[in-house]
Amino acid sequence: MKNTFTKKLETLQQEAINTLIDLINTVGVKSDHISDKCLKIKSDDLMFNLEGGRYLTEVFKERNTITLVDNSGYHYNFRVLEDEQFMQVVDHFVEEYSEEEEVYILGEDKINGIALNEKIRQEELHEYYITHRESFLEELMRWISEATNDKALMKADLKELMSVKDEYIFSSNSTNSYLYIGCAEFSSTCEEILEINKTL
Repeated sequence: MKNTFTKKLETLQQEAINTLIDLINTVGVKSDHISDKCLKIKSDDLMFNLEGGRYLTEVFKERNTITLVDNSGYHYNFRVLEDEQFMQVVDHFVEEYSEEEEVYILGEDKINGIALNEKIRQEELHEYYITHRESFLEELMRWISEATNDKALMKADLKELMSVKDEYIFSSNSTNSYLYIGCAEFSSTCEEILEINKTL
């Protein structure tokens, strides 16, 4: 049976992994080595030696975990780093993007890891609620197959949301309006919902 400190470490590691995955989904850039988004190491202090003189340059998500990439394009499990080194990498990216501007990351009924009171969704205390984009797309396609009216409008929504990369988005409670990273009202909506959450 695992002791308490081992469990705490595993929980902390998973939170760090989830944070990096969320950042990659929202602010990731094109990789020099893979056909997917990544976070690039810019600080010499974090270019840790990985193997044979090769050093850490990129971080990307692979399935539900984090993979490291060195300057030659070789891949490594994040566990090749010491725990302290891995946490330094996570802290670096969190600080980097929070310094540039407030970055809001949506999760399952969460904003930036802050759990939202279920009343906000259930009682429609805000115009928008968080939904899983792919699950919503599946539901939207079902609606289109069954619809007799407004098919063109729903197909336009489908096309819009299929072009979005965010795992979670905002959907309106009363209209076919959606918000995601890059939308003008996205950040302000996050702020408004977080303010409502504080009062509950």
